[in-house]
Amino acid sequence: GACIEGVVDLSGAGADAQRGALQLDLAGCEFRGDPSDAVDEFGRARPVLKVENARLVRACLTDCAFTHVSFANAQIAGDFVVKHARAVNDECVLDMREARIDGAVRLRESTFILKARTRPNPEGRDAFAVDLYGAKVGGDIELTPRVVARGGVRMAGSQVAGDVWCYGLVASAMDRNTALEIQLARIKGALLIRAQTKPQDEKTVVQAVEIEGEVNLLSAEVGSWLLLE
Repeated sequence: GACIEGVVDLSGAGADAQRGALQLDLAGCEFRGDPSDAVDEFGRARPVLKVENARLVRACLTDCAFTHVSFANAQIAGDFVVKHARAVNDECVLDMREARIDGAVRLRESTFILKARTRPNPEGRDAFAVDLYGAKVGGDIELTPRVVARGGVRMAGSQVAGDVWCYGLVASAMDRNTALEIQLARIKGALLIRAQTKPQDEKTVVQAVEIEGEVNLLSAEVGSWLLLE
């Protein structure tokens, strides 16, 4: 692990065809960023880890602390995994807008937080604590176990070849209306929003689903079945 001041910018990494894609594995790192840096178009802290437009074999962040990391428009041949993420200065934002992940997206035992100062960007879009807007995912999206998104989750316009698992998800809209935005998403498998239970014991609830705000499924397509309980 490492404590990093300033910004780590890996934008475009791995795009060199001769060198090939990179594998990104970060464990126990704290990204403090630059406190004097201006906020972005949403009013969020600017990314302290930028992996935008990068080409990766896989990406895994374990036990890392950050205000805002961005994998926007990244291409990942394998899985994207975040485990035990925690906030710095009460902010922890994951931006994966328009990313392409050939494997699964797995967010586990993490708390993501969007500060209330955020505002719509010039295109009129709101910010979210976890943003998968327009992402293309070749496997499942797993927001379980014990995933909290204070500031909501957006999967609007995403394309998911597998299932979306939201077992025990805790999501709140903060100062907006929408806590879980899945508008116009295309999910070939199932969309599962339910309590997290003990293995082999469906009657014992470990973490109930808690959604404070609107769940937007307008024009979404779910291939197999939709479970809300």
